[in-house]
Amino acid sequence: MPARNVSVTRLVAATLVTITTLLLVAVGVIRYRSERDAQWSRLRRVIATHADELSVALPLPVWNIDRDQIDHIIQGSAETPFIYAVVVEAASHKHIHVRDAQWRFIHSDKPFPPIDGMVVQQRPIVFSGQHVGTVSVYATPKFIAAELRRSAMSFAITVVLIDVLLVLCVYFVLHRMVLRPVVEIERYALAVSSGGGELAKPLPSGSAAELVSLQSSIESMVALLDRRYVELQEEMVLRFESEERFRTIFDSVNDIIIIYDPESGAILDVNARFCEVFGYTREEARTYFSGSFASGIGPYRSDIAIEKIRDLDINEHFTLEWQARGRDGAIIWFEVSLRAAMIGGMRRVITPHASSTPTSRPSFFPRILLPPSGR
Repeated sequence: MPARNVSVTRLVAATLVTITTLLLVAVGVIRYRSERDAQWSRLRRVIATHADELSVALPLPVWNIDRDQIDHIIQGSAETPFIYAVVVEAASHKHIHVRDAQWRFIHSDKPFPPIDGMVVQQRPIVFSGQHVGTVSVYATPKFIAAELRRSAMSFAITVVLIDVLLVLCVYFVLHRMVLRPVVEIERYALAVSSGGGELAKPLPSGSAAELVSLQSSIESMVALLDRRYVELQEEMVLRFESEERFRTIFDSVNDIIIIYDPESGAILDVNARFCEVFGYTREEARTYFSGSFASGIGPYRSDIAIEKIRDLDINEHFTLEWQARGRDGAIIWFEVSLRAAMIGGMRRVITPHASSTPTSRPSFFPRILLPPSGR
């Protein structure tokens, strides 16, 4: 499946939100555990203190078997909301006060079954050195659990709000400083690629300095390419005009002119006079080696012609008489002037030929015509 392009804003926002959320969750877990341990420690201390207070307040009423006073003292525990029950055992009798469904602290005649998870503190009741009873205080952790849940919920809401604010801030900053400038630069690049030459619009204020520098660099590059393109077109026009002038002169000369590659002996170009005398087209002439036009009689062989062409040095020049065959097989005599020269940075051999009628000997010497420099 092809890869989907991801928005920079979404990628950055998702990354920052993920990292921030993980860090905040880690901090929240540590905070939750610390608060939970602190709440449980506080609950145990309060229950232990309350049990101590009851063990000090109850000895005299228990010794006197003053049940009303005992119940009145126990009823004072109702002010502490997380105390679920208080049980006093004295004189083979249990005084039980427990919370009902409405969380009222009421007297009960039924035995109180302890609930799992409750905190229990038990103290002896001692009067004048004698053990006269026992007081047990039961506390429920549900208020701690509720408070921890509220704290966790509050922290979760805080994390969500921070993530939302972070996303909005990232979107605003990236959209203003990065995305909008990038879109403008992209539009400019598309306009240039489609042939438009208009300058890019100035980037919005507040754009990143790097993007402003990038736009300036792209504009400078496009301007430079435009100048080079114009220069190249002008150069191509000049070269075309030069080649046209050369071709006009090359084909208007009455002498036969052949341009060779001295390394291979291949024919690179011929003029119109060559085509007229030999009967070959320019394209056909380029498919033959230099010696292919030799008559093959006596010293007029192709291998000798190629050897003479290869051995010719720059600016070296000599003239010889040569015998060749036309396309129809007729023998043609030439006065050949060989000369090596640099054309377009390459060594070439130019051979102007003064031709006569077939089988007759020429009585004149040819003019040497070199192409213009750069051809």
